[in-house]
Amino acid sequence: MLSIDGTCRAFDENGHGYCKSEAIIFLLLQKAKDSRRIYAKVKHAKANCDGFKEIGLTYPSREMEQLLLNEFYEECQINPAEISFVEAHGPGTKAGDIEEGSVIDKVFCSKRQKPLLIGSVKSNMGHSEACAGLTSVIKSLITMEEGHIPPNIHYNTPKREIEGLIEGRMKVVVEKTPFTDSNGLIAINNFGFGGSNCHVLLEWNHKAKLNRGLPNDEIPRLICVSGRSPEAISCFLDKIDENFDAEYIQLLHEVFKENIECHNHRGYSVVSKIGRITSSWKRYFENRPTLLIAFGDFGCSWQKITNHLMDLPVFSRTIMDVQQILNNRGLNILDILQNNNFSVHPVVSNIFGTVVLQLGIIELLKNLKVKPDVILGHATGEIACAYFEGLLTLKQAVLTALEIANHLKDVNEASTTYLVKFNGKEVSLPLNVEITWRYSDDLVVISGRTEETEQFVMELQENGSQIVHLDFTDITLHSQKYVELELILLESLRTIIPDEKLRIKSWLSFRDEPIFSADYLVKSLYSEINPLHLMCSMCSDTLILEIGSGKFSQLLNFAGYRPLPVVNFEQKNQNNGLVDFLNILGNLYEYGFNPHIQNLYPKCQYPVSRGTPTISDKIRWEHSHNWHVYKYTDLKHMDYYEGTISVIPKDEEWNYITGHVVDAAGYIDLIWETFAAVNQIAKTEVTVIFENCKFDRATNLGDRTDFLIGIKLNSGDFQINEGQMNIVTGNIHLVRGENEQLLSPLSSGCESTEVSYLESKDIYMELATQRLPIQERFSTDAKM
Repeated sequence: MLSIDGTCRAFDENGHGYCKSEAIIFLLLQKAKDSRRIYAKVKHAKANCDGFKEIGLTYPSREMEQLLLNEFYEECQINPAEISFVEAHGPGTKAGDIEEGSVIDKVFCSKRQKPLLIGSVKSNMGHSEACAGLTSVIKSLITMEEGHIPPNIHYNTPKREIEGLIEGRMKVVVEKTPFTDSNGLIAINNFGFGGSNCHVLLEWNHKAKLNRGLPNDEIPRLICVSGRSPEAISCFLDKIDENFDAEYIQLLHEVFKENIECHNHRGYSVVSKIGRITSSWKRYFENRPTLLIAFGDFGCSWQKITNHLMDLPVFSRTIMDVQQILNNRGLNILDILQNNNFSVHPVVSNIFGTVVLQLGIIELLKNLKVKPDVILGHATGEIACAYFEGLLTLKQAVLTALEIANHLKDVNEASTTYLVKFNGKEVSLPLNVEITWRYSDDLVVISGRTEETEQFVMELQENGSQIVHLDFTDITLHSQKYVELELILLESLRTIIPDEKLRIKSWLSFRDEPIFSADYLVKSLYSEINPLHLMCSMCSDTLILEIGSGKFSQLLNFAGYRPLPVVNFEQKNQNNGLVDFLNILGNLYEYGFNPHIQNLYPKCQYPVSRGTPTISDKIRWEHSHNWHVYKYTDLKHMDYYEGTISVIPKDEEWNYITGHVVDAAGYIDLIWETFAAVNQIAKTEVTVIFENCKFDRATNLGDRTDFLIGIKLNSGDFQINEGQMNIVTGNIHLVRGENEQLLSPLSSGCESTEVSYLESKDIYMELATQRLPIQERFSTDAKM
């Protein structure tokens, strides 16, 4: 049955046996309604057995094979003539090919207009025997996914006895051939040793790939992946722009939306139809930091970021809801975004626009399941905090922001901001310059009218103070100028926020007030900030996610003993705020968070289309650790055994050796134990004879002594080496017939019935007088 030249010539005239091969195959059967990817559906399956027959259990039965196929297609109500390709058993044996080929011809080709295409994967890889049927299934799945039938090899001349091949009703596929069957059906034959016959009909996934898998929208895709090594990350991300397939990317989102154990590397890429935009990866230590979301200020950049984020459905819906609230207020948020409304004061635009942008981002974060541990707001950022925690409705938040912006525009002046470290001398602030942040007595942030503040800063520098200019917005918050607005603004806000509500503990504040109210918001606009106690109470592993341009987190970090890591809209990509937002999500993923990125994009319907790139082939493992692998050897069929035994007196196994007295007995024991192990017999159950033993030298045992033991299994000759030195040689063998008398008890040598014996204590006392003291653990009851 085996081929003499190592080839499997399925259906070929010169076929004379098969070549053995091996395969490891895993197939997952899953309900179609739960499947994200379907390679094929099992249309029908059936088996029968014909092992009990006169011609022998190895010879195939044409009658039973034909009966199986006839019953099969009658049961599934499918016309065999509709099948365009049969993946045959095709072992390449004379009997197997002829019997199967004749059956296929009768069942599939009697009413066929075109030749039936047939093939056998055994021609390509040999006969994997126990899993041969599954290899045929794999070939069929490849055919369906790729749209081409892999060709047979080793096929030159059709076998004469198969009439269907000779007369052209069947055709062996010998070239890469398009699989154009609109039914998507492939029949698979498999016949096992002993007369088992099996037939399976697979139906492909009818969902074909459209437009090369490109999404219908223009939104860049964020792909986050994890792995055990940097190589694992690069395998997914290096060619992600070449696989810009919306369905494939959605599958990746599903796989990596949760932590995977032992994945200590995380990375992400932002990719669009034109190619990769950005990519990053970092080591992840499985300790997710505390997430602080800080609502800062966007300044005039809010318009650009808002316009870009409008591509995201959740964000654009929020902006539309804001517009519904503004319809009766004579304000159009879309006009402001497009710079079509020049009547809106810049202060109103920036303050109101920042809050609206933050409200939209909050909805995005909630949709992405990003849950912070703590939140913190700066000035109008407190509105976003209240909305995030559900203390304000969207309408309340929008009207509150608009009311505050309209009041502040009347008193706001162009200003500039500096971080100042005084040199210890007392300093008096000019009239229009004030401290907005106080970190300590000598480290503050000052802000005020541009000219007066810059003149004051020059004087401070001359006196030795250290100055850092902070490139902030020209809208001054936390200014005492707003005190004069307190009563008017408070009265307006109380109509919008009539109730007081308790702030939750995770909402941090620079003000020690547990109650959120209109009064709380107004005082947040002009109160001097002392952030030191707040920052000192934060965990050292805190990660700041600023919903702002980065200025707020910069001020926060001035208060810390060491800067906390920050993720923000820092305009790394000057042309696209959406890409900046995706980078933020990617950074969060690298830090150990798992935003549900798939919620950003239009959902692809499962199952994915045929031809969607696979994921499993891109998985890489981490192989830097060495693992001890046990090697099991069939010792009985060896001519020579060699092994090492390590004697460590401190170990419990060898502790007894410190009581050793009789020279060479330890060597004998090592050989005896090794000989028994080689013969797979317990040492206590094997009787051996030692002959021609020669002890060349003794061994002084140290903390560890390694003995190399070699035994010729045919002759029984053995030797023991320590290092390069030979210690013992000799011969060991089992007791044979001519030596059995050695097992009989020795005669006492005395004919008298009265025999005297030495008792145990007398024996060991005599040995002791001969300078051979025996320790108790080596002592047994004995007579001599």
